[in-house]
This record gives sequence, C-alpha cells and structure tokens, in this order.
Amino acid sequence: MRTRFIVLAAVAVAATATPTFAADGPAPEPSAKIFVDREIQPAPAPDDLSNDSPTEDVIPPVAERIFELGKNDGFVSQHTDYDSRSISVVWKGPVPAAVLEYADSRPYDVRVIFTAGAKFSRGQGEAAREALLQDPIARELGIISASVNADGSGLTLGSTLKDIDSADHSRAAAAAGLKFEDLVFNTGRTPSDGYASRQNDSSPWKGGGATRHGSAGCSSGYAVLSGSAGRLLSARHCDPSANLAVKDGAGQQIAPGGSSVSGKASVDSLLIDPTASPATTPKVYVGGYASSTQATVKNWYSNWPGDPVCASGAARGTHCGTIYDDNDTYYIGGTYVGVIQVKAPSGSIMAGHGDSGGPVYKSVSGGVQARGIVLGPDTDHAETYSCGSTAPWAAGLAGQGVSPLS
Repeated sequence: MRTRFIVLAAVAVAATATPTFAADGPAPEPSAKIFVDREIQPAPAPDDLSNDSPTEDVIPPVAERIFELGKNDGFVSQHTDYDSRSISVVWKGPVPAAVLEYADSRPYDVRVIFTAGAKFSRGQGEAAREALLQDPIARELGIISASVNADGSGLTLGSTLKDIDSADHSRAAAAAGLKFEDLVFNTGRTPSDGYASRQNDSSPWKGGGATRHGSAGCSSGYAVLSGSAGRLLSARHCDPSANLAVKDGAGQQIAPGGSSVSGKASVDSLLIDPTASPATTPKVYVGGYASSTQATVKNWYSNWPGDPVCASGAARGTHCGTIYDDNDTYYIGGTYVGVIQVKAPSGSIMAGHGDSGGPVYKSVSGGVQARGIVLGPDTDHAETYSCGSTAPWAAGLAGQGVSPLS
C-alpha cells in the first residue's frame, strides 16, 4: 500500500504570541507527504555533542549550520544520510569559504559532500513560487501544489485541470519570472481534504491523543508554551472556524471553544488553551492507536530530505518513513501552505483520517525531536490507503482517496 500525507512544521504555530515547545528543562511524514511552514527556524544547538555522539543526534545540528551559513549565498538543498553519517548538499555557484571551512572541519565526524552548478538557488526558487502563487493565474490554472525542485532546476506544479496547454504553461512561467522549461506540470490532481488514544487522554494533555471538534475526529499535536502558559496544537482544518469546543476521545472537555481556540490558516494550525491546570506536558503518545506509551519531547529541528521521521496519530498510531522533499506548497483550506513530503516503506502507510494534527517526530537519544504535525494526504498521487491497525471510531472518517478500513 502506498501513502502520502501532509504535516505542519513543528516550529510554525497558530497563535498571536509565539509559543515554544515545552520540554524537559528550559524551553528551548509506497510514499507520503507532510506539509510544513517554509520558513526554517533553527533550534538551539546542543552543547554536549562530540564525534562519538549517536548519528541521530549530530546530523540535525550540522544540517542547520550549513543552511544558516549558506541560505543567502547559493544554497539549494541538502539530503541527510544517517547510514553513512553524511550530508549531500546542492549549491548554485561556488560554495562560500565559510561553508567549506565548516565542512572541512568534519563537525561531529559528519561528512559533507557538495554538488555545485545548480540553475537556481533555494531563495530564487521560493521567490519564483511566491510570485506565481500570488498571481491570479495560479487559481485560474487550478494550481494546488508547488514544489521547489531539490536540484535547483525550477518548479514542479500540481493542477486540478486535466491538461495545461503550452500557452497557459508559458503564462505561468512568465508569472514566476521563469522560462517555459523551468516549470513542470502534473495535471488531474485532487485537493486534499485533510485527515480530518490516544483515545482517552487526561490533564496534563499530551500530543497524539484523540480530539473531537464538533463532528470532526482528529489528534493533538504538541504541548507548546505561550509565554509560560501551556497550550496544545492541532490542525485548523479540524475546526476551520477556530471556535468549537475541543474534547478528548472519551468526550472529556479539553477547552470550551470561543477565545480558548485560535487558528492560523497560512499554516493550517490550531492553538488550544486547555481549561485544566497543569494544562500540558512535553510528552507524545507512541505505538498503536490504543497505546498508552509516551515519549518525552527533547527539542525540535528543521526537516531535510533523508531525515527519518514518524507520524503518531490517534487513529492509526505510529508509522515511520523518510523525508524526500522539504520545499513544496499545497492548497488546503483555501490557503497555500508550505509542505514537507515523507516516503513510507513499501507496503506501509504514514497516516489516515483521524490523524490530522498528530505529531511528526524524529527519534533521538532519550525521547523524540519535534518535526511537525499531520495535516492530510498527498492527492498529487492517488495512492492514499488505510490498512493495518486502526481505531474503530476512525471508520466513519474514511473519505476521498482512502480505501475501506481493514
């Protein structure tokens, strides 16, 4: 079974304030797709790493540092390889001296491999995409996804239209400030409806538990802090009004709705202010849909192709895969949202209906690293299935692109 799904970045939250993830000590996604806010916000770098530290712990900060040094100077993309303790980086033009010096230092014994000569940098690709999506032609041509190609060759677009003729293709290229050959269209795509415990969580609330928003069944994401106050994340498409009461899988009220719930459409995120005190704890449920096992959220990092991550929703439990695209955009809930794509192992899935809002994380020493929240399926590829262990209540949520539950 092949699956794709979408996830919101762990660091992009829906709030008027800027919450940080609650954690121990000081607050510091066949294939699948996850949606993520495109603005990368590096996490605090650990100060206790060495050449002997586990690969799973050292690659994220090295990738962050490479991006930080080169994001405005020709950086295109990077792909992590945890088996070989290495990172492959694509560049436009000469690699800056500061980046080469850092790579040559073999940080934490991580090997950095460069490929230069790309046509466009990441920044140029993102600027072209933004220009296109802000132009009326984007909606005219039914563009629902826009990925900045990792090789720096331009953009790959998904459209609901059955065909895009050469004249419209040229118009789209002009709107993006690109040439005809810099755009690739995939046509006949269907907009995502999201993946609108675990089943009976309790205060303090945790990520990966079942949530109810009116008739929608979803999952909680992460405990975050707004100032010093505990909050809980989920997906806005579970409650587009950002006004409904929020309950757990057993019907216990988490928040009464109204001012205790706020939404941010641009990242499809819902911020929940629980009534109980203490409101939240830095834990997420892991394992099957009925699991009571929890893991501690240690920190957070950006997502890069090659990173191994797991989704852990209340309907289908934990499923793991590998990121393969960190720079896509998808049209969901009337808004273009940045996305990250994840590929599940052959015969597996990543998520399904009822998992929206659930945490996406990377395993690290002593717990998990926050990477995003589940939003929905990748309908660019009509390959979204649900199979295996699934919570009984999710049967009523099976929708477009999802096969009968088994």
